[in-house]
Amino acid sequence: MGSPSRPPRRNVLESGQIPRVSDDDELSITDQTAVVAPNSVRSKARPMLMVMVGKSAGQVFRLTKSRTTIGRSKQAEIVLDDEGISRVHCAFTNDAGGWSVEDLGSTNGTIVNGERVSSISLQAGDRVQVGASAVVQFGFYDDTEEGLVSKLYEAATRDPLTGVSNRRNLFERLEAEVSFATRHGEKLVAVMFDIDHFKSINDSYGHAVGDSVLRDVAQCIGATLRNEDVFARYGGEEFALLARGLSVKNGVKLAERIRELVSDRVLALGGNRFRVTVSAGVAELGECKPARTGAALLDLADRRLFLAKERGRNRIVGK
Repeated sequence: MGSPSRPPRRNVLESGQIPRVSDDDELSITDQTAVVAPNSVRSKARPMLMVMVGKSAGQVFRLTKSRTTIGRSKQAEIVLDDEGISRVHCAFTNDAGGWSVEDLGSTNGTIVNGERVSSISLQAGDRVQVGASAVVQFGFYDDTEEGLVSKLYEAATRDPLTGVSNRRNLFERLEAEVSFATRHGEKLVAVMFDIDHFKSINDSYGHAVGDSVLRDVAQCIGATLRNEDVFARYGGEEFALLARGLSVKNGVKLAERIRELVSDRVLALGGNRFRVTVSAGVAELGECKPARTGAALLDLADRRLFLAKERGRNRIVGK
């Protein structure tokens, strides 16, 4: 049955506001164009779900049926293969009273604007979390807006140079990953990577070659990771990785494998052939005491990265 009252809104875009990418790569708000608005305002606007957080972030799904299910199996109309999503997790339904979402007995629950629900009516802008971290936003969009919101969200969550997640999206995912690890008693590893002597590369070969090195290293690292891993450009020549279920020991093994892959590559850029190396610091959430927080986890990994560079670079430091 539905909840007696709507849960409080948290981080919801109100009608008449769209996400805009600002100079500091944060998601900000402008009221110049209405993206989320009731069907009565624009007849061509259709109900849709946009994936805000998760493997399919930025993808938009049209709700073309009166009842549409989400789950990780092919039995669901919308398939999301994120951690903790049940085979048929929840259903979005349109009836005389408007749109609503109903949990279908999922293992990890359906959460609307931060509150777990069994069934509740929806308003444009509501955010629905399914599973451990996937979040979709309900709204009404026309053809132009459908493409716009996908591009805007992609721009707001991806680093434009390397194509991997940006710092903002990393921190969004970090909060969800820490919550999942804490709730399920699982391990969570963070690895901070830094390209060694990157300033010298820019000084010797130019910034265009430096940009190519960043792209190449990001591609090399990204190709080795699992779907559930979170990989982001942290800033400059530094990258961050979040990996579920790994101990510090296994995290060091993963980082060492990546270090070897990067150092073995011969780059042919700008008429020059050369190699690059990376250093890394590895930390596990369980080491962060008393504060088991995402900030503490990244800080510990970053301090170990500093030690790796102090000890000569092209190396990994764990415990």
